[in-house]
Amino acid sequence: MIKKTTVYALTSANNYGATETESQLIDIFRNTLKQGNRQYFSAVLFYLLSSIMENPDLRETNLWGIMPSSGTNFNQEMLEIKDHCRYLTGNRVKDPIFIRHTQTTKSHQTQKNQRLFIGAKKHLDTIEINPKYKQKIKGKTVCILDDYVTNGTSFEALRNLLEAAGARRIFFIAIGRFRSRDNNGLGSYQKENYSFSGDIFGPNNKAKLDDKWVDFGKNGFYDESAKASLVKLTKLL
Repeated sequence: MIKKTTVYALTSANNYGATETESQLIDIFRNTLKQGNRQYFSAVLFYLLSSIMENPDLRETNLWGIMPSSGTNFNQEMLEIKDHCRYLTGNRVKDPIFIRHTQTTKSHQTQKNQRLFIGAKKHLDTIEINPKYKQKIKGKTVCILDDYVTNGTSFEALRNLLEAAGARRIFFIAIGRFRSRDNNGLGSYQKENYSFSGDIFGPNNKAKLDDKWVDFGKNGFYDESAKASLVKLTKLL
């Protein structure tokens, strides 16, 4: 049986425990994706594209999107990465899949326990599926890109919306993964299931939490061999 949703993280985002070279690369990724520093953007872009496109499942993606920023504007670096993925898979649909209709607080401005308590509802209350996609998601494979994943609540909001819209398969790709001591060092990922009684293609989806799995992160795994691919990036830099 094929999993409906798969979450990938391409790199570790933790400086703690990293080698000096790894820590330098982590800082470069953060400065590029969070601060908009374009000095190493091309090298980071090539690395990410090669990592994404070597996965045959991802090459079958029908629709590409990004996680909206906490504000109502889009992260330009993530948009550019998404568009390159779109070109490489022959997809011409360029409109954003998700729109943040109301600004929300940045995740780092809220304590972890509070973030987990609020969960995906924070995003479901402020994000809608672009109405242009009403007839485009059902039966399709959708891939959503984001810069970092910490607790998974943003991905869970989008997963619930995409499943409600009838997506056949969903991939989430985070550029970096913040790990913690939770779940044997894999970090936390909170799975949440919602039902909707409102319009998921509008600002009033009326999301209702059905159940929550706080320690779902224990089902993940960390691929130690993936560190070797970062060594190649140092040559580009």
